[in-house]
Amino acid sequence: MTQRATDFLINLSVDPRAFANFKENSRVAVNEAGLSVAEQALILSGDPVLIRRALANDAGFDDGAGMANPGIVHVVGVVVAV
Repeated sequence: MTQRATDFLINLSVDPRAFANFKENSRVAVNEAGLSVAEQALILSGDPVLIRRALANDAGFDDGAGMANPGIVHVVGVVVAV
């Protein structure tokens, strides 16, 4: 996952307008954010395990189980670590 995708997820957690726009039309939001097709599919899947794993792999955080360490972002009912 690119820094752009990570920033997109973090922005959803801190910007009520961005979150509302995402809830209204998530496909448009991820497309306008300039995310890759793979990143869009990952985020739109809403799968917390896959999203968390992608964030952990790119951030270099690993608890030995492939899960990211501290930092929680709540996005669209999904909790992912960053």
